Amino acid sequence: MSDRLDGIFGALSVRKRVVASQLPVTLTVVLVVIAAAIFSPETLTDNLFLAALLFHLLILGACVAFPWGRLPGPAFAVIPVLDCLAIGFTREAGGSAFNVLSLMLVFPVIWLSAQVRPFMAALAIAGTVLSTVAPSAALGSPPGGGVDDPHPHPAPGHVRYCGDRARGGHHHPPASPPAGRKRT
Repeated sequence: MSDRLDGIFGALSVRKRVVASQLPVTLTVVLVVIAAAIFSPETLTDNLFLAALLFHLLILGACVAFPWGRLPGPAFAVIPVLDCLAIGFTREAGGSAFNVLSLMLVFPVIWLSAQVRPFMAALAIAGTVLSTVAPSAALGSPPGGGVDDPHPHPAPGHVRYCGDRARGGHHHPPASPPAGRKRT
């Protein structure tokens, strides 16, 4: 089965291979947008979140537009590194409820690590670090904490709503327990 898939993938042009390798990230972003529209529609009105989605769209556009077959072999590596950055910005812009988007890093990391060039694994590691550091630095937030999030880790038992930080909401501590009960 693996040989058959390698044969199909290998028969594609370089451009089509780059686009095919980008599809897992792109399709996952589409699913994230659908989920946000259903569960947190106000997130889709946040300018930072929309800018992050535009970044993803521009990366897909670059996959389609660039003549990858005429560029040096490892030139495609810029795409998964940019994916790492776009995932990081999307995670930061979406707020604490979107921290799960870090799992999407598996796509660009596998894409880079599957290459036979030894420096690709180093790029995969650098991309994952950049996905945390660059958005935090650019948006002025602590790594992993999100934009303007004074409490990156809510108190146990406290539920935060999707995108509340991105909408300018505030972190409220859990209500005091009823009289006679201790807070756990």
